Amino acid sequence: MDKTVAVEVWGEYACFTRPEFRAERVSYEVITPSAARGILNAIYRHPDFVWQIHEIRVHSELKLFPLFRNELRDFSSRTWEPIFIESKRTQRHTLCLRDVDYTIVASPLLCDDSKIDYVRTLDLSLIHISEPTRPY
Repeated sequence: MDKTVAVEVWGEYACFTRPEFRAERVSYEVITPSAARGILNAIYRHPDFVWQIHEIRVHSELKLFPLFRNELRDFSSRTWEPIFIESKRTQRHTLCLRDVDYTIVASPLLCDDSKIDYVRTLDLSLIHISEPTRPY
């Protein structure tokens, strides 16, 4: 199947967490392929295929910014006991991306146990995205 789609995604903030930083969240400089597949699955998902990412185009320059916030060290128990925030609060640091703009180029890749007749009739024009109108 050689049908390819290009989807432009943008946003004010983004964080694609790097696994080597455990306590603090630090973002990759660009969207990860697994996050791009997640976006495409949110638009159109079908059990007969998976999205294969061919290209990720970056349209904006890299802007990192720090974000500090308060989090709880403990979770609420099943007994619904109250949590006293003052004693269990910890400050976490996050390094996020700002004003991101990407184009994801991908195509659906047929799974092994799929029905070939269905894929021949699959019409990807249903997920055509017209020119975006940006809020900013």
